[in-house]
Amino acid sequence: MRRVVWFHVVNYEGEEKAGPTKAYDLPADSCVDRLRYVVKAQCPNATACCDAANLRVYKDTTSRRNKQPLHPSTLLADIEGETTLIVELPPPDQPLFEQCGVIRKRFEEWFASDMLISAPKRIKLDDAEEDIDDDDDDDDDGHVSSDNSARADTEAKDQDEVASAQQIRYFDMADFPPLVSSADRFKRIMVREAYDVIFNGVVEHVQHCLENQCAGRVVVTGNPGVGKSRFYLYCAFQLIKAQLEVVKSLPPFELVLNCEECYFLYEADQQACRYLEENEIVKLSFQKNVLRLIDGSSNKLEHWCGVSVLISSSKDATKCQDFCPTFILPVWTLEELNEYNALLPADLMLQEEELVARFHKFGGIAKCIFARNQAPEDMLQMSAIAFFDALTVVKYAQTHRVVTDEDDIHRILKMVPCSDSLRDGSYLTFVSDYVGEHLIDKAEGDDLVKLSALAVT
Repeated sequence: MRRVVWFHVVNYEGEEKAGPTKAYDLPADSCVDRLRYVVKAQCPNATACCDAANLRVYKDTTSRRNKQPLHPSTLLADIEGETTLIVELPPPDQPLFEQCGVIRKRFEEWFASDMLISAPKRIKLDDAEEDIDDDDDDDDDGHVSSDNSARADTEAKDQDEVASAQQIRYFDMADFPPLVSSADRFKRIMVREAYDVIFNGVVEHVQHCLENQCAGRVVVTGNPGVGKSRFYLYCAFQLIKAQLEVVKSLPPFELVLNCEECYFLYEADQQACRYLEENEIVKLSFQKNVLRLIDGSSNKLEHWCGVSVLISSSKDATKCQDFCPTFILPVWTLEELNEYNALLPADLMLQEEELVARFHKFGGIAKCIFARNQAPEDMLQMSAIAFFDALTVVKYAQTHRVVTDEDDIHRILKMVPCSDSLRDGSYLTFVSDYVGEHLIDKAEGDDLVKLSALAVT
């Protein structure tokens, strides 16, 4: 969901500096800090003398008069009423280095972890059983075969692989770069198995493009709410830290983080991401050694000479899929949701029974399951179930392979990857048993037969 934000820019004395009141369409969960970067990009002349971080945002004239600016982390959705926000420029006597300095975000300002952290999974008793009878039999037989050491090596390797499979990997965020959906209460990012699979496939294509000095594009898509912005952060983390061999083997490249109108260039010598001005963005767009990660959408999606990785469920992603490698980020399994839930602090953790109940209703759409307020999620889902008839759903599933965030049918159908590589396309089926049951209850005759067939795919 998105929200139109109205604002006007004034100087420290209250004089209008950027013309009439302006409007900008932002994700509903954007914060005031995100708006400051939007104002900086949309009003370059008025804000030329200062950084986005120097801008103060007020709810209304009363708040400005009382010098009560909104905190940068305040969600725009939490600002009551349809008000026009006031964006105030810093005073002219503010020190020059504060007004005209380069905006940098140090790595640790966004990423609290310096490396991936491992935690043991909760192992079921039947998975942890050990059979030691065979070893006892070997001892009784008194056989010491010549291949004992080889077998021991094999067993040790198997144990290492099992131990690795029984670990949950994650990293923590201190804050978030501009994202389509930050869900900033959830600062812990769990590494799903799909992340590794898709990341390796993306890097393989990136390496080909960088080595051959050619433009390229990769799309990573999936149902809205499955955590594509989280995968974007995982990619940024791995590309910056370069702890994986697949990253170390890449030719030299410049990394750009892009979300809509916001661009940051990672500077390794500074261990920081620098906010890019318009002229710098244009210059980088002509360089072939630039790797750009895009979260959601970009105001400059086309005409980029480097490699762009678009992580999105927008129609822009759908348009690109026929011309570039496309990966499908699947919905979460119940096991993954339980693992992530176990990593959360007590105030965010769900009771196991509640998590299972929400999974039955929403399927593996993590954003819906962990939403603090369940009422809007329930309302949107029931509205979609009431709106779509059986025949429409069946025809859509037969003629489409993806869903987008612009169409509410993503609350009815989920994308299922066709292969373990998560690359060779997808098919659509019900997002959950709950949705399937409700639609089947509405259907009659031939529609019921077709819908029932879809339910078992």
